[in-house]
Amino acid sequence: MKSRLLIISGALGLVFYLVIWSWFQSQQLKTAPSDGQLRLNATGYGTATDITIITPEGKPVSLSSMKGKVVLVDFWGTWCAPCMQSMPGLAAVYNKYHDQGYETLGVALEQDSGSKIRPVTQKLGVNYTVGMATKRSELDSYQPNSLPMMYIVDRKGIIRYKQTGFDPKVGETDISVTVKQLLEEK
Repeated sequence: MKSRLLIISGALGLVFYLVIWSWFQSQQLKTAPSDGQLRLNATGYGTATDITIITPEGKPVSLSSMKGKVVLVDFWGTWCAPCMQSMPGLAAVYNKYHDQGYETLGVALEQDSGSKIRPVTQKLGVNYTVGMATKRSELDSYQPNSLPMMYIVDRKGIIRYKQTGFDPKVGETDISVTVKQLLEEK
């Protein structure tokens, strides 16, 4: 009788865990489906907090300096294979929409001084702004605990899209559709 009760309790616990895990995953990965129907958060995830990076050339660039533009903030690392897979697609989206008021801000989370940033971005053909955060505290509100992690901020400074991880089947296309929709909002 005790073993039967133990098995039933274990099964219920597993079901509960799977329900909670599914809900958590749906909250963490807010991507646009590849059918072109966007799942933008209409009210947003809150106001984007400012973050300043130092480029490999030593130039400080802040998110607040891009106010009035649609900005994709990409948290990445030179050691992160999915990050490397996503960057050529992000560069293509940047090239397509940059002259329409779109920017990409690549925030590298490196274990050293960032010496690999320039060689990696040159090799991948990345032409958008990249660098390392000047203050660790500026990363806190974004919680980049899994890479790549991307946020798209609308012209008003509201985070409207967030994505954790990279799926090559969706990647560039869905980001492009999302950016286009946000650029069309006035």
